[in-house]
Amino acid sequence: MIRAQESLGIDWQPDGLRAVRLERRLGRIRWRGAVAVPRAGDSPPGTELAALGPVSGAVVLGLPGGQGFVRRLALPAENPGLLRPLLEFELERHLPLPAEKLAFDFAVLGRGPGNRWDLLLAAAPRQTLETAAEALSLGGVRPVRATLTPVAVAALATWAGAPPGPGLVVEAGRGSTIRAEVLEAGRPLWQGERPLTGRSAGEREAIRALAEEARTAAPVRWVLWMGEGGSEPLAAWAGEAGLPCLDPFRRLHGVPAGVDPAYTAAVALALQGLGQGRWRLNLLSPFLPRARRPRQGWTAAVAAVLLASLGAGVWLNEFRLERRALERHLAKLEQLHPQVQVVEAEARRTAALRRLVEALERTNREPAKLALLGELTLLTPRDTWLTRLTYKRGELEIAGYSSSPQELIPKLEASPRFQQAGFSGTIEREGGKERFTIRARLR
Repeated sequence: MIRAQESLGIDWQPDGLRAVRLERRLGRIRWRGAVAVPRAGDSPPGTELAALGPVSGAVVLGLPGGQGFVRRLALPAENPGLLRPLLEFELERHLPLPAEKLAFDFAVLGRGPGNRWDLLLAAAPRQTLETAAEALSLGGVRPVRATLTPVAVAALATWAGAPPGPGLVVEAGRGSTIRAEVLEAGRPLWQGERPLTGRSAGEREAIRALAEEARTAAPVRWVLWMGEGGSEPLAAWAGEAGLPCLDPFRRLHGVPAGVDPAYTAAVALALQGLGQGRWRLNLLSPFLPRARRPRQGWTAAVAAVLLASLGAGVWLNEFRLERRALERHLAKLEQLHPQVQVVEAEARRTAALRRLVEALERTNREPAKLALLGELTLLTPRDTWLTRLTYKRGELEIAGYSSSPQELIPKLEASPRFQQAGFSGTIEREGGKERFTIRARLR
């Protein structure tokens, strides 16, 4: 029996997420389902992904480009196995956060003269990554890979037949806007946004203006539509400009008719889980930069000697000796790696339990609803009827009818349980009574 390989790509956005499930069997990649989940309410977003069914393969999480950093660097190293420790040593020179607060991975783009390696670096704040992964895990979905979505989209473009070079990606922005950026291996070279004045003609004008501006700012070689609805306006401009307009679903089988191009990023991430495309970076790699410890000070010192000796022929012999010592040290660190993983996993479990205990303590500090109801019963005049009572996160809202609702405000303020009482909206007269809504906060 031929087993199929599956993957789930999750495009994580501030207002929600989109997920696509793909399957690879006998070299054919099939569309197995997609779902959009708005981020609203208290339920973990992972629970809504159950509609796609259980996924036996890799779950790949993609963070928006604005929540991370993409850089292109050149590092000298005689042995490519030393690139990661050298890059960790150089990390803080190129990124605005300390190394211990970042999760990073890199891909080798090429090798230049003098043993200089062209690298694509992607990094994201560790806390941002852990928050997203934990929210999915609470819903039963555990990502095993994570990357920045623009890097995955650039890899998708190459997989879909894009010519070498930067490309223009256009999608719907927040509100009534069209957003565009020029990507080179996931690295943004230009970004722009235009408001929409209409759904048809206005959209065409905004796309055309953005495309012309992008082409002036960067050497665009291909275009890709990732917005909601059809790609006709962008395809029309690309035809006039002599550029290919990519179809990200062309090589997939079983794609439903009229599938929303907004799922393109999720498809790109799912393809990463199937081992397709270039630049398969993993920010959840076990080799994440850790807080600097005394033993890492020795590694940093050796790396500094390496960087200094690479450009000096008179120190060649010393460089070789230091390189051998570094390789022995890295081998020792590799032996200790499983133990470090166990300790870090235990620390994450302890932190999760601590957050749970703090949440329970906050819940216990909330006043009992019966006590609030009893207090309101004592404060409410006889000619007043309450029709609605809502309590959420320390704020109480009551609505009802009364002959003199103004009397309720000083009574609530005088109560030891309430403060900042005031009317919400206007007071309207109905059937000889005045209909009111009052909000107050708990002391």
